[in-house]
Amino acid sequence: MFSDDEFLSAKEKELVLEDWEEFIDALMSCDFLKISLSDYGAFPVDLAQPFTDRLYQYLILYEGFTAQYNRWEFLSCRFGDEADLTETISRMLRWSVTVEKEDIHNAMAALLSPNRVKHILDNAAKGG
Repeated sequence: MFSDDEFLSAKEKELVLEDWEEFIDALMSCDFLKISLSDYGAFPVDLAQPFTDRLYQYLILYEGFTAQYNRWEFLSCRFGDEADLTETISRMLRWSVTVEKEDIHNAMAALLSPNRVKHILDNAAKGG
């Protein structure tokens, strides 16, 4: 399904996609009213565990997202509420990546089907 490139092996891409799938599942069932507060911002508690370092590193290195101080701050800035989610998902769906990353990017974007996106955003809007 994936091909090796200069910076990511096909296996590493598979692992990123697995993490992304788990994270999307967490977004689908997230209780947006249960918030974790830290020095780096607030984010839904349900998203902390499935938002792995591997996923964070992939998003900041290859998907063009600006790195934050750490993954918790990124989680707060990108997935903390409905407005953040809307902007992040929109950007993910329209972002272009290098040819070497098209395979993983397209697989990740495919998991953001219109029905899933609507469910995630509706869930965030009503607070979980």
